[in-house]
Amino acid sequence: MVGGDLRLQVAFDEWLSFESYILRLSLVQARIVAILVIGLNVVAAPAMAQGSPIDEVGDAMCGTGIGDLVALLLAAISMYLIVKAGIRATMAFDKLGEARSETQFEGKKQLAGAGKTLGGAFVPVAFGGILEVVGMNTVSCLSFDIGLMMSSLLF
Repeated sequence: MVGGDLRLQVAFDEWLSFESYILRLSLVQARIVAILVIGLNVVAAPAMAQGSPIDEVGDAMCGTGIGDLVALLLAAISMYLIVKAGIRATMAFDKLGEARSETQFEGKKQLAGAGKTLGGAFVPVAFGGILEVVGMNTVSCLSFDIGLMMSSLLF
């Protein structure tokens, strides 16, 4: 094996041994591990909440409106992919109803493509979530009072 492959194999073997160790824990031991992990998470949360440059970036994104723009852009991309998947699925089902086997095969391939496109619609949403976790506020900048304002203007 090449050096990189050997290191990968060793890391994989170590992960398997760690996983088998976790699976062999009794219920009491598993409960202790869970309480320990939750306790460390509670202790670490205030340390992460202290001011940092990333928090300042998040505040700047909300203050300038860039966070709103990024969140709306990610939502628009997701909606586009959902609509595109619906159109592809409709065309695929139309081809699946044909009598010729070649056309039905094309319909199956198109239906698989529609599923992949629908799966791709979750990528921008996940990216927005990752930005939130990192501290770059995008979705949390959005004010959902806009809908209430629009409904009051319309009626």
